[in-house]
Amino acid sequence: SRGSTRDFKRRGSYTEIMREPLLLSLAVTVNSSARRRAGLYEDALRHFQRAEFLQARGILEGMLDEDSGLVDGPADLLLKRTKTYIAEDGVSVANLTPEQLKDW
Repeated sequence: SRGSTRDFKRRGSYTEIMREPLLLSLAVTVNSSARRRAGLYEDALRHFQRAEFLQARGILEGMLDEDSGLVDGPADLLLKRTKTYIAEDGVSVANLTPEQLKDW
């Protein structure tokens, strides 16, 4: 374990490593992308909570198509739930009675 401590000291501290332009650039890019995705998810969730299922679906599908290589469990789940309330015609609300929709 002493060897690993010396190796760490030789490489520098976390702060020194993060001063490297490439690493800092990658960290900022990832954070910016993650913030953007989080904002889109929150927008979709607000639409879902207002029973605006078409808007929620549009945001989620766009987000997931844009980053098709990225696995996003929460967005996938919200999209699945959203689609359960959209009728086969693609525009009407399904699986909710008028009373349920009013109280949504």
